[in-house]
Amino acid sequence: MLVIDTETTGLIENMSTRFDHQPEVIEFCGIIINDKGNIIDVFDQLIKPTAPITAEITGMNNITNEMVAKSPSFAEVAAPIRDLIEAANFVIAHNAAFDRDMLDLEFARQQLTKIAWPRLICTVEATLHFKGYRLTLSDLYEYLFKEKFSGAHRAKADTEALVRIVKELKKRGEL
Repeated sequence: MLVIDTETTGLIENMSTRFDHQPEVIEFCGIIINDKGNIIDVFDQLIKPTAPITAEITGMNNITNEMVAKSPSFAEVAAPIRDLIEAANFVIAHNAAFDRDMLDLEFARQQLTKIAWPRLICTVEATLHFKGYRLTLSDLYEYLFKEKFSGAHRAKADTEALVRIVKELKKRGEL
């Protein structure tokens, strides 16, 4: 199974909005885990957007223009991202529809064939019954482990936290 997260320059407003007005993926992390939740492989990549990262976005995820200045463009990492996703038996993400839509948007922007997504599991949806409302990744982590996790809103830290969450949810029979 594959656990993923993306960091972006904003939120998708409307899929009919022109590509140059849509947010961009600036960080992607995919962690392949086995059935026991053990990490098999990690793909973690900062991605240089076409437009500068705003101070507001940097304030949320601590990704700066300097950090991505020498990073590859999305077009340069699209193939390994596609391969990772399409090789998975299923993909798990927190707010999975957003990550899927952002990656689909980036593939469309590059005029690449759409990703053939396997089954998608959303930990937001899978855990709605815990509190009766959508939990952020940080809130879900704290709910399950009674501790905060540091590094929230960076793709690798969020994905690593989600791997631990997935392992715990499987243990509890929730996934």
